[in-house]
Amino acid sequence: MRQATPINERDRVLLVTEATYPFHWGGLSTWCHALIRELPEVDFSLIAICGTPLAQAQFEFPPNLVDFRPHPLWGVQNAWELNRGVTARDARRGARRTTEAAVAEGFEASFTTFLAQILGDSRNDGRLASSIHAMYRFLLEHDFDRTFRSRTVWEALGRETNARFPNLAALHRSGDSRVSLAEIRTALQWIYHWFFSLSQRLPEVEVAHATMAGVCSMVAAVAKLEHGAGLVLSEHGIYLRECYLAEHGSSNSLFGKLVKLGFARRMTEVAYSFADVIAPCCDYNHRWERRIGAEQERIRTAYYGIDSDLYSPAERPRNETPIVVWAGRIDPLKDVETLLRAAAIVHAVRPEIRFRLYGAAAP
Repeated sequence: MRQATPINERDRVLLVTEATYPFHWGGLSTWCHALIRELPEVDFSLIAICGTPLAQAQFEFPPNLVDFRPHPLWGVQNAWELNRGVTARDARRGARRTTEAAVAEGFEASFTTFLAQILGDSRNDGRLASSIHAMYRFLLEHDFDRTFRSRTVWEALGRETNARFPNLAALHRSGDSRVSLAEIRTALQWIYHWFFSLSQRLPEVEVAHATMAGVCSMVAAVAKLEHGAGLVLSEHGIYLRECYLAEHGSSNSLFGKLVKLGFARRMTEVAYSFADVIAPCCDYNHRWERRIGAEQERIRTAYYGIDSDLYSPAERPRNETPIVVWAGRIDPLKDVETLLRAAAIVHAVRPEIRFRLYGAAAP
């Protein structure tokens, strides 16, 4: 791994989060806050991907969080709204450069490669990451919105959809491979918003830390290719599994589901391929990571720590009837359904055993 040339004596880390820190309370958010606070010798930049520009930080930032960039995926009309440093002159210059000819020459090939990897059935992590990096470099010098709203991009998406979706539909045993203009337009909107976080220059750092796959790992992979940064992926949940569960219950069309799941799977594969260290919070996650291609020697479980001053072993009460306790949010993501099935199996053999579930139900 090429080392970035340091510009000061302090190490610099880019932390990328989505729908968690610093806008929401929870285990991962608390963990991110503690990570920054407990490493005062490190300067952190934070790209926090959130739902809307109205999101409010719920934490008081430590002094070593030196660069905070909230990136709402929705609720903004133009990517330049995310860049507080852009000037009117910069915007005009980028717009003048962004002609159809410029997009066709400098962006179309990389965008087509990205689509082919998302919609196709072949995997090439290096080629996919390189195409995203090339798109990032183009977008730094050109107008993000004009690029994605260009005729060239629209035609490339239509062309790749027509060429690849029939095979995807057949693979999923669907006899209907038709895709409406509205579906293609929606897919383009998703891609446009996924790339928001690459619409401005990433900070130069020694380490890029993605707290999940998806958009987070896409940003971290570009930081690695652009600055030679080390890449750490920490997984408190399995992003791809959560996407499968979400799309199972969604009302998206088959095309919409496959676009979203294609992006989720390929960004997960890129994350596992490019990460120098994969740090799940529990050993359970290893099974997903190894199955999707992560090498065992790069997986290092980072267990949640327990404050021994606050929590210490107590004498266990003697119960004549065994009790199984589960604590967590009652939500499909926590796989409570498997617990209930296991409880039914146990009950059939040992009806005296009791299961107690503690946690708030998901809305």
